[in-house]
Amino acid sequence: MNFIIEQVYFVSDCVQWSEILKYFEYTDIYHAFEYVNLESARIGGSPSIAIIQMSTGFIGIPLIFRKIPNESRYIDAVSVYGYNGVLTSASIETADFISGVDKIKTALAQRNCVSFFNRESNFSSYRLPDSIQAGKVLGVDLTQTPEAYEQSLPRRIRQQVRALRKLNYTVTQSSAPENILEFCEVYKETMLRRNAAAHYFFSYDYFNTLLNINQKNLSLKTVYHEGKMICGAIFATEGDHLYYMFSGSLIDVTPYPAIRLVFDEVILENLNKGKKILHLGGGFGGAEDSLYQFKNFFGKIVLPFYVTRWILLPEIYHSLSANANSADTFFPKYRSP
Repeated sequence: MNFIIEQVYFVSDCVQWSEILKYFEYTDIYHAFEYVNLESARIGGSPSIAIIQMSTGFIGIPLIFRKIPNESRYIDAVSVYGYNGVLTSASIETADFISGVDKIKTALAQRNCVSFFNRESNFSSYRLPDSIQAGKVLGVDLTQTPEAYEQSLPRRIRQQVRALRKLNYTVTQSSAPENILEFCEVYKETMLRRNAAAHYFFSYDYFNTLLNINQKNLSLKTVYHEGKMICGAIFATEGDHLYYMFSGSLIDVTPYPAIRLVFDEVILENLNKGKKILHLGGGFGGAEDSLYQFKNFFGKIVLPFYVTRWILLPEIYHSLSANANSADTFFPKYRSP
């Protein structure tokens, strides 16, 4: 695909998208067309990647365009569920990066895009301007020795994991339709138990499509007891990084939470195998809640979680938000629940 220097393009074609990703220093599951397309279908939007070629390299931002309720003229944009960030060529210079991002913002506004919300990646070379820290995420060092990893775990967690293994609980991997269906039910029960917001619920079709995007790089790890799934987790691998994406578990069916066994097994499998870090994410909405504390048992690397909130058409944004709760921090405000 040929580009005019300093002109912004919005690409939605799968083949072109895959070719465009080759221009960038770092990409992962969250930038793949298949994943952005899956997310677009889930939230009722359309996938696109904004790309611009500057004199020293390329800049790209995968995003999802959404119709604004009760609006025929204006749209907004959001990143996928996960850690999207901004893509850059290894050669891009800071001045070109800043100038190129400004041109992308202008191009979005010219498309009547009112706002853009983006979750930043911890592994991109650049963050989008005006990004702010909204919490913390955790990671596991996969370059450490098994002994160092074991010593990093709280004694209680080490004892519980060993006890589960002695009781013959084992971690298996399968993406067969029946396993995905069972995982979907376990995940749903988990979200209901946590009183999770509606956007944290995902369908069987979503999980099935996700796990079949790239069967080599996506896996469903599960633990069964007496023929019934008691927990499961989905992991994605890309380059030298591993991502924890989803998990669900039943309670009061094992002496200790079996999901801890899943995490331990996946970490041990990947220590010193060419991966640098297992990215665990954080708590709900970046909070240091019980989910964050659970991940903190395993993840000793603390990373900042940044988000970007661009208001591209201020007058339209404030007009659409006129009836929203002024104390609500939800972004964009006009979509606050």
